[in-house]
Amino acid sequence: MEIVAVANQKGGVGKTTLAVLLADAITRDGRSVLLVDLDPQANATRACGVDPTRGVTLGDVLLAPRRFALMNAVRPGALGFDVAAASTDLAGKERNRTTADEHHLGELLGDVDGYDVTLIDCPPSLGALTVNALAAADSYLTVTDASRFALDGTVGLKETADVVRTYFNPELRHVGVVVNLVDRTLESDRRVRDLTAHWGSAILRPPLPRRVVVKEAIAAARSLWDFGADRGADEQCRLVERIADQVVGTRAR
Repeated sequence: MEIVAVANQKGGVGKTTLAVLLADAITRDGRSVLLVDLDPQANATRACGVDPTRGVTLGDVLLAPRRFALMNAVRPGALGFDVAAASTDLAGKERNRTTADEHHLGELLGDVDGYDVTLIDCPPSLGALTVNALAAADSYLTVTDASRFALDGTVGLKETADVVRTYFNPELRHVGVVVNLVDRTLESDRRVRDLTAHWGSAILRPPLPRRVVVKEAIAAARSLWDFGADRGADEQCRLVERIADQVVGTRAR
């Protein structure tokens, strides 16, 4: 099972949306996918048509590991892949740290079988939950937008990942940076150039434009692929498929 953490310390960059779209694209390529929603906001859980207020969630699992296994929080999503549901209780993991708990999520994932790819949607922070995700992952994907402070957010995540690589997960790889929510403005173009100048070949192509239809699909827990050519949905799907191929090699199988 390949484990990829999708992360950025900055919120509002479309990280959760991209994690859901990637899970959908990889599933459509014929692989079995588990999406682990590690964000207490539980937006990825809802985007998969799962109610985070019902049943066992990752908050229960991480706070009571002797009582629950990770699979207790896994439910079938509306988009064809499974989701390990989040809840606001996950915030308790940030507050209630224990000694050497950086490998907690990795140990739980070690007991999970039957999936080709696991994507972890990290919270918009560099706290205990993100550290757990990076310690458990084979690789991590940076998602950013093209805003004023985009570069700072990507650099901060790299610094945290470097610490995790040094102390907890020496095999952790960076698969690249996705520039998301790109507008057709001079300001956006300038920020993309700044990011490219800093990250070079780590920038995954193409950048993903901002599309209202993507937001609508996520809000309705519908697959973007079901929208056809409506408002450029088919083009956005092709772009996401290209990113998925660079992240987990979907078309290289």
